[in-house]
Amino acid sequence: MKQYLLAVGGTGNKILEGVVWAAAAGVLDPGGELRMLSVDVDASCGNTTRAMQSCAHYEAVRELLDSLPYTHRGFHTPLRLRQWNMDLSRRSQSVRAQTESLRQGRLLARTLFTSAEASLAYSEGFRGHPDLGVLFFSDLVARLEEDAAQGKADELLALLREIGAALEAGEKVKVLLCGSIFGGTGAAGIPVLSRALRERFAARRDLLEMGAVLMLPYYHVPPAETEDGEEITVSSGQFLVKARTALSYYGMEGLIRQGLSDEKGLYDAVFLLGLPETHFVTTGNYSTGSQSQENDAHLLEWLATRCVGRFLATDYREREGANINCYYYQMASTFLGRCCLSGGVDRLSEEQWAAVEQGIALYHRAAPVIDKGFSRRGGDEPRSYRHLKGWQYVARTGFEGEAALVVLHSFAGAPETVSVPLQGNMKLEELYAREGIAAKVENGSLTVSGLKDFDGVAVYLT
Repeated sequence: MKQYLLAVGGTGNKILEGVVWAAAAGVLDPGGELRMLSVDVDASCGNTTRAMQSCAHYEAVRELLDSLPYTHRGFHTPLRLRQWNMDLSRRSQSVRAQTESLRQGRLLARTLFTSAEASLAYSEGFRGHPDLGVLFFSDLVARLEEDAAQGKADELLALLREIGAALEAGEKVKVLLCGSIFGGTGAAGIPVLSRALRERFAARRDLLEMGAVLMLPYYHVPPAETEDGEEITVSSGQFLVKARTALSYYGMEGLIRQGLSDEKGLYDAVFLLGLPETHFVTTGNYSTGSQSQENDAHLLEWLATRCVGRFLATDYREREGANINCYYYQMASTFLGRCCLSGGVDRLSEEQWAAVEQGIALYHRAAPVIDKGFSRRGGDEPRSYRHLKGWQYVARTGFEGEAALVVLHSFAGAPETVSVPLQGNMKLEELYAREGIAAKVENGSLTVSGLKDFDGVAVYLT
């Protein structure tokens, strides 16, 4: 499996830097190489530069540790980072330069942009104006193959060809884009790149998993020193408006795919992170661009890093009957309290729905015991709740002893057969478990066999 992370804009690169630190600490380990691309027209942006340097230092330490005959925590994941050069020197430098040879283009630019906006050099970033960035990125992506035919190297095109080769070989590919949707580069680049990826690899949708970590507003910026309209400034008062506009766009275009047959949806998973305006922090070390844009770190960016890890660890391409075990595991857990199933329930197959509905039916049947009874817990004592091993059960008996419910979960390294002592003379009424698991009552004990790692079982007895 190939794994890619596209960090778009200054915020995206702050998340990328968080990924580096998470990999160093050992809290992010996707189980293989992670290939990353830094996307920022402002190549000298302090956030981007710091992320590039952090990754270079990480790789130096990782290679050194790998050469030593010692076990170590962290620094296990190879991080391959490239920066999309874009070669701005051979492209139009601004909206004005891009449209000067086209009469209709000039008229449209005058209508849509102020003089200052049309004259803003792309190399300085988009300064919170995604409308400028969309024009730039759309033109850039459209010319990739044309530039390649002229022998011009391009990091994004190289990445796209890597992805294409992997898909053609039948290999699964995961691509995650991250950045803000209330600034300039991220808000402009993420939708353009996402759409380009989906369209380019439309024939292999079954193997391409794509997601996005979209940062909503979470900070204020100091007021601009000039408001005369001659200089492009960033106003945090516009952040929420821009975020609403961006979300409206994503919503109209179909943000989440509704199953494998959905040809319009962009992403298999989306993580939206932001704060209420009353909890915004004011960024002290803030700059609109260039080397001085080296913004302070924020806890929300670390949460975004955790979302990256979750995306890489989750399978979003469950075929018919595949990973059916996880639904039995989750549904069995609901018998310990309220029946609730979260996640992509709108994309369940018929077989998966059948497993869920069977669990709901048994839950209704066992509801009197769940509501009123007493419980016993047994099995292996957990030494680590992050790395569970063995198995556990909860046996709940009704107050009158008329019925009982046994909920059992297996973890890593679980035994194939386990026994649960019962109270009273019970007989098995219904077994809720995946195919291959059997249960029987014998000599005052419930014996469950055929277990594998991370199975979920519920047994109703009377």
